[in-house]
Amino acid sequence: MNYSAFKDNHGLSKNPWNALVIPRPIAWISTLHKDIHNLAPFSYFQTIGGCFEPPYYVSVTIGKGKDTLQNIKETQEFVVNFVTYKMRNKMNLSGKSFSRSDSEFNKSKVEKTTSFAVKPWRVVDSPISLECELYQIIPLPDDNNNIPFYSVIGRVVHVYIDNNFIKNGIVDTVKMNLIARLGYNEYTTINSSWRMNKCL
Repeated sequence: MNYSAFKDNHGLSKNPWNALVIPRPIAWISTLHKDIHNLAPFSYFQTIGGCFEPPYYVSVTIGKGKDTLQNIKETQEFVVNFVTYKMRNKMNLSGKSFSRSDSEFNKSKVEKTTSFAVKPWRVVDSPISLECELYQIIPLPDDNNNIPFYSVIGRVVHVYIDNNFIKNGIVDTVKMNLIARLGYNEYTTINSSWRMNKCL
C-alpha cells in the first residue's frame, strides 16, 4: 500500500504511523514546577548530534499544554529516565492527566533521588538517567499553522548508569530489560541482541 502523508488517506481502521518507526525508546521525563517534581513518559524520543563525543543532545516531542513542556520552559532543565519492564505499570500510571500541582512521583509511588547536576529528581530504579539542560524548543506546526507539538532539544550535562549493568568496561543494556513503544498500545522488551562488525 501507499498513501499521501498530507491527506493521511491510508484507508486503514487505525492510523499506521506509530507502528512504522519502531521501536521507540521511552523517555520518562522528570521536571520541576516550583517545589513539585513531575514525571511523565514520552516515546517520540531519541539522541541526536554526535555519537561518540560531546556535546550529546536528546530530542523529545511534547504536546502543547503538557506540564512537562511548561516546566522545561520555566526551569530550563529535565531528566530522561529509562524504563525497565519491571517499572512498566508505574510508568503507565504516571502518564495519566494529573494536576500540575500533583507529583507523579507520589501518585505513581516512584522512588526518587536527587540528581547530580540539575534540580529535577531522577528515578532511583532507572538504570540510565540523562540529566539535561534545555538547548532549544522547536515548534512543529500543522497545515493550519497551529502548533500542536514541540520538539524539545536538551543538551546532556550528566549521565548516570547503574553499576550493576557495567561489566569489563561495557554497558550491558540487554540485561537492563528496557521496554520500548511499538504501534498502537503495543510495547516490546529488549532482552536479546546479536553482533555484526561494521564494514570498513
